[in-house]
Amino acid sequence: MSHNHINSISAAEALERLKNGNKIFLNSKTGSGDISPEKRLDTCENGQFPYAIIITCSDSRVIPESIFNAGIGELFVIRVAGNVMDDHQLGSVEYAASHLGAKLIVVMGHDHCGAVDAAINHDPDGYIKFITDEIRLAVGDETDEEEACRLNVRHSIEIIKSSFAIHEEEEHGLRVTGALYHLGVSNSVSACYRYGFYAFQGALARSCRLLRGRESSEVPFKSNHGTACFYGLADKGFGIFFFQLFGAFFRFAFA
Repeated sequence: MSHNHINSISAAEALERLKNGNKIFLNSKTGSGDISPEKRLDTCENGQFPYAIIITCSDSRVIPESIFNAGIGELFVIRVAGNVMDDHQLGSVEYAASHLGAKLIVVMGHDHCGAVDAAINHDPDGYIKFITDEIRLAVGDETDEEEACRLNVRHSIEIIKSSFAIHEEEEHGLRVTGALYHLGVSNSVSACYRYGFYAFQGALARSCRLLRGRESSEVPFKSNHGTACFYGLADKGFGIFFFQLFGAFFRFAFA
């Protein structure tokens, strides 16, 4: 694949690439991204052209390149405990978007996050307090860990959206989205798109829970790998869809 082609990948194409990579990861025991000597030499001599920017936690169990089956030079990864945003992270995002041409920005939190747990259940001091104070701004009085993780992702997304001119054009614009990675056996990433950003929800079992009691309609779709179930919810002009494949759930909604 040429560098020009990689650099021209739209936000929508980048998102599909991440989803496809995660599907591969779900059934993998080792990473399969391109880390060959040829790839290392190519990116050394010709530079990097990542197709997505990933802001995620420093947790050692969360490895974006593996989660999305990516190789060298494909993802621009920014890691900080609690996936919080400050000027340093924003500067890194700005560099990757404006100088490297990446059009998709993903803020990826995860369940069982130590930083979120510290923010809602403890009162740390030292430098850790700078992180937990930012998370507390995001989660408020929320005590449910998974909901707090989602609120924290949304908070970082809003900081990015307010700091940059995020255009929502399908083909050419810069898009910011969110994700919640699940550390358990399924190791899935799930999503719910709303009002121009993704607020990724938790993975579920085979039955989908309704959000806030709204009614849904199920339209099953057969694939070569099992059943992918789509559920539509109507609310203020956007729809939410649940996608199940390989035991993982991806939730999408389009404004």
